[in-house]
Amino acid sequence: MPNFDVEARHAEILGQPERIAPLSPDEVTPDVVETSANILRVMGIEPTADIPPYVRVCLRHPQLFHAHMNFGRMLAGSGKIVRRDLELVVLRTGWLCGAPYEWGEHVGIGKRMGLTDAEVARLPEGSAATGWSDRDRAILKAVEELVESYAITDETWAAIASFWSEAQLLEFPIVVGVYVMTGMQQNAIRLRLNAGNKGLNER
Repeated sequence: MPNFDVEARHAEILGQPERIAPLSPDEVTPDVVETSANILRVMGIEPTADIPPYVRVCLRHPQLFHAHMNFGRMLAGSGKIVRRDLELVVLRTGWLCGAPYEWGEHVGIGKRMGLTDAEVARLPEGSAATGWSDRDRAILKAVEELVESYAITDETWAAIASFWSEAQLLEFPIVVGVYVMTGMQQNAIRLRLNAGNKGLNER
């Protein structure tokens, strides 16, 4: 979904009632509070007393959520791809999925990990935008090819293989797949945005 109308996409995902309600206050146990804090810290966000709706929704299936988040923590905390590159990949994937929550939350994370305002502003245009370094353009092109055709051309593979190790090359398609999966879940349940998250309008 490289080209879409943002407001129409917001209406589709956010203009309808959410499909699964978050845990109510009396359902929030100490385990829920601890899990939320751990997730936020991995993402570079200082926990507060307010537990994000996404966490409260997903903990309706604790085993699935723990598995999902443990994998995410590995990628963000001890993965081989450096965090700026990781957020470049996540944001382009989130945009291609038309995922308001994922995109909106990761704009701030990406900036904390080194992406500039100008880089974030041109991410919706992707690898076709002017201003990218050859390295960043190759990463974005690889994301676009994977999302579109579930494969990477020889030319693009050679480009990313010129600066990434074999371990990073193995990790990269998994990162894209994880965030496609995450965006699909968020869109399917019509996840509400956190306060201050402008969705696909976030810059």
